[in-house]
Amino acid sequence: MIRVPHGEELVLDRERDQVGVFKRAEGDRWVLAPVVIGSGPEWLADPLKVRPAEPSDRVRAEAARANAQSVQRVS
Repeated sequence: MIRVPHGEELVLDRERDQVGVFKRAEGDRWVLAPVVIGSGPEWLADPLKVRPAEPSDRVRAEAARANAQSVQRVS
């Protein structure tokens, strides 16, 4: 049985190789959002291809956030 993430939990969509934020289940898919708010649209993911984020995934997500913030400060 698949464990449904808790709201706003970081997960890795292995099909897209993208870290995202779990938003909700929608039918047989999960809705994930980009880690950096406003950096792209939410997407539907196959729950069988999504796993909880590991420490290295979290580092990747934090780097994306930091890069987005630095670009905003420079602009």
